[in-house]
Amino acid sequence: MEKCLSYSRPISKYTRSVSLDDWYKSMDLYEAGDFAKSIVHLLRYINPPVEIPDAKKLNLTIPHGSVNVSVKMDSKNFSVSVPFLKFGPSSLKVPAMRQIIEGNFSSLTLAQTVLKDGELWMEYGAPIEDCEPYKIYAVLDEICREADSNDDYYIDRFKLEHINEIKAEKYGPKEREAAAKEFKAIIEEGLSYADYLEGKRYYDMGCDALAITVFRLKYAIFPQGILGRDVQDVLQSMFEHNPPETIASKTKEKLKKLLNYDKAKFEESLYHPNFFMPIKPRAEIPRVKEQLDSGYQTLSKNMPEKAYMYCALYGMYELYYLWDVYTVPPEILKGLEKTLSGAAGRDWKAAAEAVYGFMSKIMELEIDGDGKLIKGSLKF
Repeated sequence: MEKCLSYSRPISKYTRSVSLDDWYKSMDLYEAGDFAKSIVHLLRYINPPVEIPDAKKLNLTIPHGSVNVSVKMDSKNFSVSVPFLKFGPSSLKVPAMRQIIEGNFSSLTLAQTVLKDGELWMEYGAPIEDCEPYKIYAVLDEICREADSNDDYYIDRFKLEHINEIKAEKYGPKEREAAAKEFKAIIEEGLSYADYLEGKRYYDMGCDALAITVFRLKYAIFPQGILGRDVQDVLQSMFEHNPPETIASKTKEKLKKLLNYDKAKFEESLYHPNFFMPIKPRAEIPRVKEQLDSGYQTLSKNMPEKAYMYCALYGMYELYYLWDVYTVPPEILKGLEKTLSGAAGRDWKAAAEAVYGFMSKIMELEIDGDGKLIKGSLKF
């Protein structure tokens, strides 16, 4: 294992931008009492994949992942709803309803899931004067997140069914073939690196290699549905409070199970989704620097000690984590991807230098009060 982990180009890629001017307009209009226009500009700020008309009444259906979101507004009221799931003849209704009810008291804090003639709907409604922009953004984010991340779980575990057919562009035959091949290759490479590092008793680095492996699955294939949920479950379990050798062992077992994933479920989870709400928060330059600061300090201490394998793996973990958690400015994303692809397959010293060099350039960036760059360069 004299070379750094590989890099995989994404088959499907998530990008998002928002309109900050519309956010400020939404806030000003709400304070001025023009509640309908405030909501219109809030929706334009979110920048969903449909046009938002300049109207006092709205009746929109907007896709978000594997669900459709209905947004309605008139002169008095605002409402948002998602036709979530329905019960079929083979559905396990009692255990499903138990979890649905638990969700109404935990993950759903503003909206609620209600049962209507055998159908489950997520709903929220309020008088238009109560629709403060921060509050409505939170409502929309909550409903979209909970519906899209949980529908396939209920379908797989409790045999529920979608109410409406979801119109999304599925991966074509070549994309499915490439995704299956890359999925297998990424896991097998990650497992081999983890085994090697564990053999050296480098348990922390073994965990870094495994986390990078999971990030690469999300980055290269962008799995949706039940596969996306299962991949995310592997990642979340790595943050449990256990010794690194225990985390590594459990993660390897979960990755091995993914190697034998049901083909039908795998292919059902491969499509190019549209998203109403952003699936990640934005991170501008100050937040990016804050996020990378700890990793940068760690590499600054270890690079002079020539701990190149450690620095390369830890640095790559930090960069993939940044990508996974935030939507970063396009210039930084481009530099991040260039760094990861440039470090792939190189000796540990060269890989560590590439990652550390990118982090160093990020930490040099400074902006003024208007968000303009006054120090450093975004050319990586």
